Amino acid sequence: MKRTDIPSKGELVVVRIKRITGHGAFAELLEYPGKEGFIHISQISSSWVKNIRSHISEGQVRVALVTHVDPRKGIIDISLRSVKPNQEKRKINEWKREKKADKLLELIAKKLGTDLETAYRVAGWKLEDEYGEVYAAFEEMAIEGEKALEGIDIPDEWKKALVEHAKKYVEPPKIEIRGVMEITVPGKGGIDVIKKALKAIEGKGVQIVYQGAPKYFIKLESTDYKRAEGLLSEMLKSVEKEIKKVKGTFAFERIEE
Repeated sequence: MKRTDIPSKGELVVVRIKRITGHGAFAELLEYPGKEGFIHISQISSSWVKNIRSHISEGQVRVALVTHVDPRKGIIDISLRSVKPNQEKRKINEWKREKKADKLLELIAKKLGTDLETAYRVAGWKLEDEYGEVYAAFEEMAIEGEKALEGIDIPDEWKKALVEHAKKYVEPPKIEIRGVMEITVPGKGGIDVIKKALKAIEGKGVQIVYQGAPKYFIKLESTDYKRAEGLLSEMLKSVEKEIKKVKGTFAFERIEE
């Protein structure tokens, strides 16, 4: 649910192609009920468009950029050609998360005898202000419970219902930390020392893959970032300690996204 009933210029919006004409296409703005945008033929694709239907079709869901808005006349011009593939993918993902948040708040509103609009006024917009998006707040509640709502001005009965639904319907997001360990141990028994040190930390969400001497890939998955960071630090210290006991060398480099 959006805070306004009309998009602003420069905003990315999710649309469904409604009807195609000789000069462009009209699209339903899925995040703004009752609103339509017009895509001129020149804004369909970055390549030359001879036949519009070769590029889009009725019912297709796409991401468009709002290029012009006239609230008085109800005119909204949008562009498909101005949206990059990575922007489209990210926006579609955000939209899906928004729909999940709407559904959860609707369930909560029904339980408390009210409607979605009230749910957003009482809790939704406050969660968005705190977490950037409502569904991110639900993910945090699924992990931390009411602790995730500390300091947010939401009535207690709403907090209880929010946490209850988060725990029941939301799967906490998994974070992934990846890196490469470089390990060398002198002598014939070096490889056995390395295997023993790595075996001691493998399992429980930790995966280690040999990449060819002296590199070993390590991946750690968790739903708690702080816990994952602490666990990784302990593991690396454990391996380094064992390797240095036999005068080996150890180094770790994180792989950033």
